[in-house]
Amino acid sequence: MLISMKVISIGFDIDSNHLLSVPMPMDFFGYIFCVGTIIFGPWTRFSDYAMIGHNKLGIIHNILVTSWKSAVALFFLSISTCWSFWIAPNGSYKWSVAYRDALSFRSSHYFVSKMAEASSLTCNILQSKVKGAKKDDKKYENDSVSAEPIVITRPWSIELPRSLVEVVVHWNIPMHHWLRTYVFKNTRSLGTLPAILSTYAASAMLHGLNFQLAAVLFSLGIYTYTEHIFRTKLAFMINGCVGPRKCSDCTHALKESHFVVMIINFCFSLIVMFHLAYLGFTFNSAGSMEEEGYSMYHTLEKWRWLNFSSHWVVLFTFILASVM
Repeated sequence: MLISMKVISIGFDIDSNHLLSVPMPMDFFGYIFCVGTIIFGPWTRFSDYAMIGHNKLGIIHNILVTSWKSAVALFFLSISTCWSFWIAPNGSYKWSVAYRDALSFRSSHYFVSKMAEASSLTCNILQSKVKGAKKDDKKYENDSVSAEPIVITRPWSIELPRSLVEVVVHWNIPMHHWLRTYVFKNTRSLGTLPAILSTYAASAMLHGLNFQLAAVLFSLGIYTYTEHIFRTKLAFMINGCVGPRKCSDCTHALKESHFVVMIINFCFSLIVMFHLAYLGFTFNSAGSMEEEGYSMYHTLEKWRWLNFSSHWVVLFTFILASVM
């Protein structure tokens, strides 16, 4: 998957003049098989990889940050394999079990992500940040660019979410940037919903065609689209900051700190946690199935056990948004 993402990104970057020329063979294969990203990831742009020798955060700084990220990764590994099963032993209420299995899956993702952040830093791979301009802008000056350690995931933005849109963004930040840059923006002319479905289809293909993964990803696509429409309309109706993303420069009459807005956003957060438990429940440990890939029967049986309740809630939300 990572190799495919890197090769595709080079092709698009050359076409958009983000890269001015085709990389030399040694540079190309060094980027593709970089020891700091080849195992855990993450995807990085070739321009960021090319700056390895110019990044100067300091050896002591890199050692301390790498050690911290590795310790955080082991903490999440312990949650995934041990602590999460204390929350709801087998035989507990079904939604407690669903939340437990989903939490275990999410924690394993945080473990891999934090290990990837640490491994990329050992190779001195940083992400560029542009001050006062967007990174995708081709016309920024070199002195406006700073570099900092790569952040792949933000667990607290997922465990205590504002919206599903926030979860999707913070689940895998480099992957989100890749999909937004090379898929969503290039299909936006087809319309918002086709662009969203195309983005999740590309993600499903990159992860390997599997019914369970495709079903979860396409469900997320429909969920986030529905949530965005409903909360955007609601924010307009009550003139409050209850949209799927926090306003950068809020002009609403009811600000983020208003009591009514806080209650509404809290309720939406609970709904998102409910959806995450439902969707993540399909990734529970199941012996050899975990390595071979979950079947269609496994996925539908897990959702049937939960009465397909999350899908029904989204359908009701979509109908409500349509009549607002």
